[in-house]
Amino acid sequence: DGDGGDDGSNNNNNNNNNNNRWWRDGDFDDGSDDDGVDDARAFHQWVKFLVGALAARWLVLRAMAMNDAPVYAKGDDWNAKRVSIVIPARNEAKAIGAVLRRVTEALEPSACDVVVAVGDSTDDTAAIAKKYGATVVSGAKGRGNQMNAGARVAKGDYLLFLHADTTPPADVVDVIRRQLRDEKTVIGGFVSLIETPTKTYWAMSYHNVIKTTYCAVVSRPFAYLRGFRILFGDQAMFCRAEDFAAVGGFDGSIPIMEDADLCVRMHYKGTRKFSRGRIKLLDRVVTTSGRRIEQLGNFRATCVHVLIACSWNFGVGERNLRRLYDWCYRDVR
Repeated sequence: DGDGGDDGSNNNNNNNNNNNRWWRDGDFDDGSDDDGVDDARAFHQWVKFLVGALAARWLVLRAMAMNDAPVYAKGDDWNAKRVSIVIPARNEAKAIGAVLRRVTEALEPSACDVVVAVGDSTDDTAAIAKKYGATVVSGAKGRGNQMNAGARVAKGDYLLFLHADTTPPADVVDVIRRQLRDEKTVIGGFVSLIETPTKTYWAMSYHNVIKTTYCAVVSRPFAYLRGFRILFGDQAMFCRAEDFAAVGGFDGSIPIMEDADLCVRMHYKGTRKFSRGRIKLLDRVVTTSGRRIEQLGNFRATCVHVLIACSWNFGVGERNLRRLYDWCYRDVR
């Protein structure tokens, strides 16, 4: 009898409906793997992020390059600018002779004058300086005070502050003239190669280069985008005499890091035409004696420099900075 038989079609339909419902509800696992889809989606997100980051980096660097593009004054007779060399030298009788021989006899073109600020020296530094024809000034000790005293009697349009154990290239006067043609530049400096008669401190010399950038980024990131950098004394800093006077020179109350402090104030003061001054590290080398770090070595000396720079950046007082400096370095003069 066909009416009494059951061919199972109703059960099959019910099973199909249930299976479809489980698929729609997400409760049915047919063995497929969705992990590949999720991985692809995550990969695409990372690619988008990377492309966006690279594009943002390119735009920032492009804007910085346009902001730092040099501006030259028309009709400026830059070849006629005079350069004065100011050397702070307290009890530097052992080192000052070699530097003076270099700056008075080997520069081409020559500086208009050399001023040696001896502070309260008690050795023969002043006598040696006079022997080489340098102008000698004395007064309060401290690099900042000594360089201020030297700058006051210097005759040049431009000032080069040179440590007593740092040797500049023979064409340093011409290099300074060419860089300060750019009306945006307020301070320039050189790559400092630290060496002794038997060894060159490559790691520390490289650190001197990169700290010009990372110290600026850490301390004032937005100013960095507008040309702010931090230079240090052994990089042979130079500037216009009028810009130096406009900020009152070095802060004589600061026992160390007076060079970094000057960079901050001169950047924000700017120039006559630009509200923010640019600070430039040139691709030229000066050599600096490694006598103070010879006992420390590359690694420890680099750590000392990082420690002192960070202490200054985070507001450690002048007295504690001086104590830290004296604890880290022995007097080799």
